[in-house]
Amino acid sequence: MLQFGKTLTSYNQSLTYTGDVGLPKTNDPSGYPEFRLTALSIHATNVKFYGAGSGSGRTVIDSGSVVTTITIDGTGSPAEDGLGAFIWKGTGANTLRAQSGSISVAPFNGDVATISTLSTGAATVDIGAGVTLTTIDVESGDVVSRSNLPTLTMDGGTVTVLDDSTTTTITINGGVVRWASTGNLGTVVIGGPSGATLDFAPNRVGKLVTGTCTLKAGGQIIDPARVVTFNNDIARGSDVREISAR
Repeated sequence: MLQFGKTLTSYNQSLTYTGDVGLPKTNDPSGYPEFRLTALSIHATNVKFYGAGSGSGRTVIDSGSVVTTITIDGTGSPAEDGLGAFIWKGTGANTLRAQSGSISVAPFNGDVATISTLSTGAATVDIGAGVTLTTIDVESGDVVSRSNLPTLTMDGGTVTVLDDSTTTTITINGGVVRWASTGNLGTVVIGGPSGATLDFAPNRVGKLVTGTCTLKAGGQIIDPARVVTFNNDIARGSDVREISAR
């Protein structure tokens, strides 16, 4: 499905719409690989899912190289296991604001996407291995990433980091980062009034924290297999009197 001509100012999809936009990779119900284009290829400065309703279970969009701001206020329940209801890729310096719903970014082999700024509310966001990220702000919800997270700031929710993904700067004011990656971390700050956790238990391959790691009140590091090497001593935040290990 192709859009020809000029770049649109906005593509708006109401949550009252419950049909599909795009096709599955495997033809349903015949079961053969789909030979038709599976994504709506559309150039738009803004893409927005809005309103109230049960929403679409499958919307597949390729925004190309246009710089696009994507705002997702909700989606339907996903039509396919393992994929979000909104499936997207695009190579511009894009912004993704995921307030609610389920989203897959560049989930298929060979897919690429660029997100300059990702911010999440109560959404589920799955980030494929071909995604280039810059700044990630997680307020709540669940994020799973197979790509590097250069600058990650968390106030709540859960972020699971997979494969060999790395991070340059990670600040966990609240919520949980599950480091299931074999990759290294740079500068780390952990702690906040609601509790903040960096959990290395999911992957027991050795890794480094190459920058300064600062532990503030309410912060904890879980490393039961002691697989993490800190290049610098763990620093105490100004609100911490002592650090204990168990």
